[in-house]
Amino acid sequence: MVTAIETVNSAMSMWNQAVTFKKQATERLAESRKWTIHILMRDRIYPDVQQWLLSLPARDEPHTFTLSTTYDRQARYSYDGKAMRWCTFDGHRIGFRVAEAGKDDDATEASPSDSGSYMLRERQLEIVSGSPAAVAAVKAKVQQLLDAKRIVDSPPSIHVHSRWGWDRSQAPLRSLASVVLDRGIKESVSADMGRFLGSESDYVERGLPWHRGYLLHGPPGTGKTSLIKGLAAEHGLDIYYLSVSSMRNDDDLIDRVHDVRPRSVVLLEDIDSATAATDRSDESGVTTSGLLNVLDGMFTPHGMIGVLTTNHRDRLDPAILRPGRIDVQLELGPATTWQVRQLFRAFYDREPADDIRVFDNPNMRPTSADVIEAFKGHLYDADGAEQALRELVLIRAPRVAQR
Repeated sequence: MVTAIETVNSAMSMWNQAVTFKKQATERLAESRKWTIHILMRDRIYPDVQQWLLSLPARDEPHTFTLSTTYDRQARYSYDGKAMRWCTFDGHRIGFRVAEAGKDDDATEASPSDSGSYMLRERQLEIVSGSPAAVAAVKAKVQQLLDAKRIVDSPPSIHVHSRWGWDRSQAPLRSLASVVLDRGIKESVSADMGRFLGSESDYVERGLPWHRGYLLHGPPGTGKTSLIKGLAAEHGLDIYYLSVSSMRNDDDLIDRVHDVRPRSVVLLEDIDSATAATDRSDESGVTTSGLLNVLDGMFTPHGMIGVLTTNHRDRLDPAILRPGRIDVQLELGPATTWQVRQLFRAFYDREPADDIRVFDNPNMRPTSADVIEAFKGHLYDADGAEQALRELVLIRAPRVAQR
């Protein structure tokens, strides 16, 4: 005979099974009605949203995070895992992970292109929830972060390419005022760039592609990179740095430039390493054809400011220098006497001695990098810096004579 206790236990067991079934069914229904918010890694709000998500109470075991520090000594955490991390926000259960753009599952890191080479897809942050109320709360929070960023936006920054796309460098830009070139050079280039940035509607109305190209050429240490950093800071532009010699092929170059935000500087260094051949059998390295497609072709981003640097202008394919691809060419040479004296004032806040001169012969003049290196050994000793500069100029004379 079944006792009352057994009857109660049986009823409780059936009740627990029913509750479990209902919970599982609810979770499956929520999963089938999942809402997902995607934020591309290139978006400026991406790191802020990820920082906020990592600050939320987690509902699962800890994952591995990456800690980096900014130049102003702030700690920043990031999470690049494909595993979904669940947390609680405003009473709602939400999850997030980092995955490849355009993929709904844990896809591989790269996919074959039409040419047979492998191109890395851009990464994105995926925020998921089965509740419309949770999605609304997340959207409101993201908008709040965006509004705060508009009020106090982060300064322009440098982006370098990595295996996953673009990584933001923690190195700061420099003010244009701190860049010392010969008379009028930086002012002229800055004015030209400012006119271009304010002319978007004029270009569009006339059916012109809105992009501009600059070529900076000259010996190493003459201030090419410093000028680019100063111009970017002056006009509030991000810099995307690409070394052409490190690109695997044309597809790799085009894929990287495709992910650049509008109104940004794309800095292409070592462009003389791009071969003029367009039908090579080994398919390695960037060709002139691929470079032209990036500078003025189907793959040129809207509003791109392309800046090319080289130590050897004479090695470039003439097709690269055509107007529309390169609009402004600027040669930066060794330091002039005026430039050296300006650098001295910037370092020591006083006029240098009257005998501080450099040779009229450009082959005998030091570069601005040489001058700055001499000053660095005497940061707090202006007299010592003057003597170091005199020695630097005199040392170069016999070296040049032996050439």
